Amino acid sequence: MILRRQVIQGFMGTLWMEDPRDEAEFAPGHVLFFERNVVHALPTLLEEPVIFLSLASPRRDPEDITFVDPKDGTARTFMARNNESA
Repeated sequence: MILRRQVIQGFMGTLWMEDPRDEAEFAPGHVLFFERNVVHALPTLLEEPVIFLSLASPRRDPEDITFVDPKDGTARTFMARNNESA
């Protein structure tokens, strides 16, 4: 059995998981672990740039980013869009 978890650490802003009404502040020094396939968002970023480091073992499928609303994008467009601002 392969367990996959995600970890968020080291940005300043707000975050919610599973329900947007549960939005809470997140700051450097906070670490959040959550299971794969948990719907989450970072609606407010208070400092930029924000850099995400993703480590996966075994390697996860690059298409393993799913948007709740497909109009918001795909894994490919999400990564390309964020790369343009770098």
